[in-house]
Amino acid sequence: MSKPQPSEEALEIIDSDAVDSSERWELPSFDGARRKPGKVEDEAPKLPTAQEIAAIRDAAHQEGFEQGYQEGQQKAQQEYQQLAKAFDNLMSQMSTPFKQQEEALGDEIAELAMMASRHIIRRELQLEPQQIIAVIRESIKLLPSYRRQVMVQLHPDDAKIVREIFSINQQESNSWMIADDPSVTRGGCLITTDSSRVDATLEKRIAELFGHLFGDLRERSGEGESDDIA
Repeated sequence: MSKPQPSEEALEIIDSDAVDSSERWELPSFDGARRKPGKVEDEAPKLPTAQEIAAIRDAAHQEGFEQGYQEGQQKAQQEYQQLAKAFDNLMSQMSTPFKQQEEALGDEIAELAMMASRHIIRRELQLEPQQIIAVIRESIKLLPSYRRQVMVQLHPDDAKIVREIFSINQQESNSWMIADDPSVTRGGCLITTDSSRVDATLEKRIAELFGHLFGDLRERSGEGESDDIA
């Protein structure tokens, strides 16, 4: 079956002027160049490199270390000052009992030394009993130049020895009077006149000896303490 053809009348409907004034429509082409994108106003942020990250990390670590070191120094100094103050308070509290103990210990040492000295002197007197004569003579020298009769009080054992020596030297015996006195320790004597008295007992002489000795030691100790305080 053949396709019907338009009639001549239908073809005549389309005016030639209308054809001339019409616009040709064409199918757009899809093969043309793609549209260029516009300018990007905001660019993407640039990420730091590994070296920059490491440098930032090291700087932060160093800053934190220095800050921590300074804080540690300040804290240590404060703790040291607190400990020093507490130590000073403790020493001041302990100084008084220590001083008392030191004095008590010094007295005990002095007493022991005096006892040891008495034993030594007694031993020497047993070996050389005539030493009592030297004690008497030294004691008499302490009397005033003008004196009358001299009374010498001795332990009975020492008095016996002196009388035996006086029997040999009558001139010296005429200026001394010997009196037995059991209260006087061997090795010592009491010298008396009408106006004077000399205590030359063993206890007195030892006490004076150690008094000078310990007095010098205490003075030196006091000077050392004052130097430490200064």
